[in-house]
Amino acid sequence: LDSFYREDKKNAIKFLDSAIEGSRKSQAINKTASSITLLTKALFLRSDYDKFGFGIKWVPKIMKICDEAIQLNPKYTAAYQMKYAILCYIPAPYGNYKEGAVKMYSLLDDSWAKEKDDYFSICCCYAYALEKTNRKVEAKEWYKKALTYYPNNKACLKALADCK
Repeated sequence: LDSFYREDKKNAIKFLDSAIEGSRKSQAINKTASSITLLTKALFLRSDYDKFGFGIKWVPKIMKICDEAIQLNPKYTAAYQMKYAILCYIPAPYGNYKEGAVKMYSLLDDSWAKEKDDYFSICCCYAYALEKTNRKVEAKEWYKKALTYYPNNKACLKALADCK
């Protein structure tokens, strides 16, 4: 993730491909909600570098793969965050920015267990969905909230600067 967020494409691809392979091997031994969600996150981020090959193959399947993680652990926030990220980041027919914003915001409720990475990802996804629904002022606020978790995140800083 560090390489991805620093926009170090060469290393990010190497590490994401390794994460995909490692997650698949791990699942062959013991399928868990976290190993499934790791796979979906790596597939989703990896598709950012190859939208027309890798992305077209995997992005439509990610929500269903997340459902497997949710079945294993119905309170695993990261699985829902990945499932809703598709709605927030991907245009129709797979995404729906308005629906994604509502669902992503619901994960901020105190009943969901969250770690720093979860908060960051939820805030970024929510901000992006708000931006895409022309709620730019709110989007900027949420990008800033995301930056309180990782102040030097290049992708989030760029999204905030581009949100006009």
